[in-house]
Parts: sequence; C-alpha cells; structure tokens
Amino acid sequence: MKKILTLSFSLIFICVLFGFSHQTHAKEFDSYTIGEIEQKLLNYFEEGNIDIEIGSEEFIDYLVLQLLEDKDENLAKHPDYELILFYAGEYLYELENAQAENPEEFIQTSLASKKINKEKFNLKHISKKTIKQIKKEIKEQDEADKALEEEVEAEKNKKGKNKNSDVSSLSDSSATKTLMAYSGTNAANYAKQWATKTNPNFNRYPYNCTNFVSQAVNAGGKAEKKPSSVPSGDYATTSYWYNDAYYACTGSNSCYWRNKAATSWIRVIDFYSYWTKQGMSAVTSSSQSTIISNAIVGDVVQFRKSDGRWFHSVLVNRKANGTIYIASNTSDYYDKNFKNTSENMYRVIKMR
Repeated sequence: MKKILTLSFSLIFICVLFGFSHQTHAKEFDSYTIGEIEQKLLNYFEEGNIDIEIGSEEFIDYLVLQLLEDKDENLAKHPDYELILFYAGEYLYELENAQAENPEEFIQTSLASKKINKEKFNLKHISKKTIKQIKKEIKEQDEADKALEEEVEAEKNKKGKNKNSDVSSLSDSSATKTLMAYSGTNAANYAKQWATKTNPNFNRYPYNCTNFVSQAVNAGGKAEKKPSSVPSGDYATTSYWYNDAYYACTGSNSCYWRNKAATSWIRVIDFYSYWTKQGMSAVTSSSQSTIISNAIVGDVVQFRKSDGRWFHSVLVNRKANGTIYIASNTSDYYDKNFKNTSENMYRVIKMR
C-alpha cells in the first residue's frame, strides 16, 4: 500500500512538473520582444555567413518565401524557428503600414531600387513590444473582421440582396460600378503578363503583393471606387478602392511617382475589409483542400501563420490537377502550386 501511494505521489509530481514546465515555455514564447527575435535572425545570418541585409529587397523576399514555403531548410531547423516566423509576419505587416503612411519614401521608380533606407524604416518603434502584446492586437483585428462579416451578412439578409450586391453604407452612385461582371480569366491573363515584371503604368512598393493583386482584379473587371475628390498620398480607407498614382517630372532631374491610392488597394487586411463590404464572401481554413475546393480562377487567397498577421495576397491564375496555381509580386512568381506552400491559415476571397 505504501509503495502504491509513493508511486501515485511520484506520478502526480511528474505531471505537475511537466505542466508547469509547459506553461513556462508558452509564457516564455509570448514574452519575447521583436528586438530580441530580430537579433536571433541576425545571429543566424552571421553564423551561417549569409549575406542578407535587413531592409533589402533580398531580405523581404527571404521573409516571404520562408513564410510561404520554408525556403531556407536550415533556418527551418532552428530551435527558435516559430519565433522567427512570427517576426517575419510582423516585419511585413509593419512595412505595409509604413508604405501606406509615407508612400513616396518607399515607391520603387525602377527595378534598380533594391534597398529600403534604414533610417526611413526599421522596427525600432516596436523593438520592445512582446509577442503577447502583438497577439492582443491581432485578436482585436480578428474580432473586428468577424463583426464586419456579421454586419454585412445581416445587411444582406435584411435587404434581400445576393452575394454580389454592394452592401456598404455608402450611397454614392460610383458604388454600383464595383458590381461589373468579373472575368477571372482576364485577371489571370494580367497576372501571367505582369507577375514577374512591373507594369510601367503602376507604381511599385518594396512589399508589392496586394498592389499587384489589385491590378489583376481591376483588369478582371472590378472597377475602382473613388471619393468625389481623390486626396494625394495613400488614403487610409476600406470604403474606396483605387490607384491614381502617376509619374511626373519637375525639371529634367526630378521625376518620381506622385502617389494617390487607397490602402484597400495596397494592404492585405484593408483589401479584405473592402471586398467584404462589397458583399464578396470568404472562406477561412487551415485546410488546403478546403481552400482549393472553394477557389476558382480570379479569386484571391490570403495567408497567415496560425496566431500571426495576415501577411500575403495572391491571385488564383489556374485550377487543374486537383490544385490551384497562384501568382503574386514580392519574390515575384506565377503558376506556383498552392499545395507546395507550407502549413498556414488561409482565406479565399471569392471575387464573384
């Protein structure tokens, strides 16, 4: 009897110890700061003699491909790999924000523009922010997305409109222009032509995925929606969708892009919010097969890592062989097999 009691207490002690250890590990993960994780990545580069500079086009591509497909297999074996992936998503999110706030500082006027000025953009302003704090922000964004979806659905039910109706509260006549017939084939043709190069009629950002997807969707027949007076710079809005940027010169040596775009045209989360307001439905899942079965050519798929940010937008350019093939900018690619992407959370925005 004594042996049985001793054994029972030992098992209880082990379980409690394991549980405490597990909780401590989870707490430690959430307590890491962005600055600490960035240093881990820099140490990895230094130890592996990897010549990639933070802020370079190569660095941005590196983060995107790591999030999408675990491109650097050695990094994928790093003991703090999940931390680094979280950092990657946050870096891209902050870069999108910075691009929208100061577009002229970031627009690439030529493919020769390969590097971001570190003084113009870095993560110093969030270097002490913890994963726990960022997760709270993400949760709030998810709740806002959910509330918007419910509001739109309720409005659709109330007015008896179909899924392609414009259910936004805006009443200006330009709203009806968003309801034009959409050709996924035309959108895919645009992607084929411009996925691996820059259309000279549009500006290009260092992180360009949603800007490119918006161009393709526009080529597919979705009309821009503009306010009566289009403001200069990037306009923070999910009620309009447009890109009126133009290239102009003042004198022979002062030529650059004058930016006039809605953030719904260039930011992952704002693109989603805008099209949700326009009545487009979306399916969110961690299952690739679910996304494949719900997507058709011309639809848009967005990516996130489990509890991280939505970080990437792509266009479905083909559906065949039991899969979908996708195209996007930033680490420019066309006809990438969706099944070859790594484990993510996805949402397909049905552009029809």
